Amino acid sequence: MNKRYVALGDLIADCYYNEKKLIRVDGGGSKFNVMANMAQLGYHSSIIGGRGCDIVGEMLVNNLIDMGVDTSNIYTLLHKTRSYNLLLIKEKLPQVSYICTRQSPMDNEPTWYENKPDDLKYMKNQISPEDVIILDEVDNFSRQIIKELKNDLVIDIGNITHLKNLSNEEILELKNKFEIIQLNERVALYLMERFNFSNLSDIYNILNPKLLVVTYGNKGAVYVYQNRIITKELVKKEEEVDATGAGDAFLSSLTGFYYDCDKELNDSFIDEAFNQATILTSEVVKYYGARGHIHHNISKKQAKKKELKNDDN
Repeated sequence: MNKRYVALGDLIADCYYNEKKLIRVDGGGSKFNVMANMAQLGYHSSIIGGRGCDIVGEMLVNNLIDMGVDTSNIYTLLHKTRSYNLLLIKEKLPQVSYICTRQSPMDNEPTWYENKPDDLKYMKNQISPEDVIILDEVDNFSRQIIKELKNDLVIDIGNITHLKNLSNEEILELKNKFEIIQLNERVALYLMERFNFSNLSDIYNILNPKLLVVTYGNKGAVYVYQNRIITKELVKKEEEVDATGAGDAFLSSLTGFYYDCDKELNDSFIDEAFNQATILTSEVVKYYGARGHIHHNISKKQAKKKELKNDDN
């Protein structure tokens, strides 16, 4: 529990729209969602990076503090908060799904920027060798982190956008770099087709993490380690309101348990890791947004404190 888990980069706001009407703003970014979840699970999680010089940036930091995330290394930038826009697809209701864009749906202006290589210089000075670094992309900034840092690395690759921009040789450079690689079904299928693989062991062998996990939504997950493939099916399925943050929560639980077990992998570990992760994800999918379950729990605790305070009076 004393180990620190760290995400690097500038904070991201998730802006939720119903048509062109902004209905909610919350913290976003898979690696930052992992930090929020791990803090709620009792782990020391920290974010090192910038936040926008606006009310949204201030709100994101305050929310992270409420969640228990270490924000002492978040600094204020001279521009607006980087934001990701999620447009509700009405045609798919009651299933909640979104069209995601990095442009404002109101004026089509960009709401996104990438971290620059120079940003890492400051961040490296705040990192200890024992820190575990959480990544969620294979963009230029993340690849620079992978090349320059000797820390344990954990990554969740949830989309194929940046993979498409890499050559086969650049993908192969990721070999032996990670403790845990988590892929979703779509990314795993893309890699299988791109390299003409026949099974998940082939992906495991070209990337060679200590543990490869492929998540399949409410169907379960597949774990690959030491060239063994273990399939875990989700028996009890919750009614989903919004599955947006399920993968982030899954990785949060898995990562914390992996280090609690001193990185010892065996079948018993897989069984318990899957059980713990699915307990958390079953809670996540009951609420809107990737952090809806956390906001709900914080509200419950605040209400309880208020109730106890009133009883004392």
